[in-house]
Amino acid sequence: MESSSLYQLAKLHHGDFYVSLIALYVTISQSIDFNRAIVRAVSGAVPTNQTLRRVGPDRRKNWVLYETANEDDFLSWWLQTEYGRQLNGSGRSKIKWSVEHSAEVWKHFDQVAELSSGRPKVICRACSTLLDHPQHKSHGTSVMGKHQRSSACRKGKKRAYSQVLISDAIQRAYASPPSDAGKFTKAQLEEQLLKTITCLRLPFKIVEDPTFQDLPNLIHSGPRELEIPSAKTLRRRLQSSRQETLEEEEALSNQEDFDPISDDEEDAPERTDGHSFPSEQTYRAVIEVAGAIPGNGNEQNMSEEETDEMPRLPPPVTQLGGRAQRRSGRATMLSSRLQGYELY
Repeated sequence: MESSSLYQLAKLHHGDFYVSLIALYVTISQSIDFNRAIVRAVSGAVPTNQTLRRVGPDRRKNWVLYETANEDDFLSWWLQTEYGRQLNGSGRSKIKWSVEHSAEVWKHFDQVAELSSGRPKVICRACSTLLDHPQHKSHGTSVMGKHQRSSACRKGKKRAYSQVLISDAIQRAYASPPSDAGKFTKAQLEEQLLKTITCLRLPFKIVEDPTFQDLPNLIHSGPRELEIPSAKTLRRRLQSSRQETLEEEEALSNQEDFDPISDDEEDAPERTDGHSFPSEQTYRAVIEVAGAIPGNGNEQNMSEEETDEMPRLPPPVTQLGGRAQRRSGRATMLSSRLQGYELY
């Protein structure tokens, strides 16, 4: 029954209230039919065959990969898409997916089609960059060759390689936990966190972020979760480590400045030329012996020749050599003790 007839019957027998109910029913029915039409249109464009692989840059896998092994499934899906009907409809075959490409550059690219529309493209195997299909735009493989030689492709290749390494590391963590899981100490974990935060100039609050805490727990994959310290604990540990370092440096500095001269060095100092000086006791003994010898009264009459022939002791020590000489304020220590001893 048409909607206009329903309106008239409802208004004739039951009034305006039932007219409103009939209008609501018609609106819902039309909406359901419209949604069904959308589902049918979309389902025709999306491949239902599980053998077709979806690829794309980053996490967006919105491109269907053409593979020779799944050529029939790919073509049966692609010919139902918008671009499939336009490019290969009515017996035309503008895009030849299965043709064997002789150019060397094709070894670095794959053929893909957009999931929603079937638009043909080529994707770089190294960096996942999408380029126009040569047969679609009729520009040959020159664009593909330029991209392969560009710096953008090399940078993308490094980025893709890093993503592969991260993915492999996560898969290994899920597959088999490390054999030494749980053997590291809490102090080692805090030390490594400090290195990471300070080297990368990150805020200490990052360790309290739930997203950051999920990362070490995922990598650890042990029987229990890691106990990640708080930002306050890390700051306190950093200050404590710095204070310990300063105290150690100060202790070493004091030990070097105030290290006393040993008895051997003080009693038997060495000259810089390698010869040893007589000790202080030697000077004192010579003085005492010289004072005990009685004079004969002829000392004043001694000739200069006889005076020159008398043995003389070395002059007072004026400097120390070796280790004692390098210490500030100690080079003249023994010299100050022996000053005034004139043994001529």
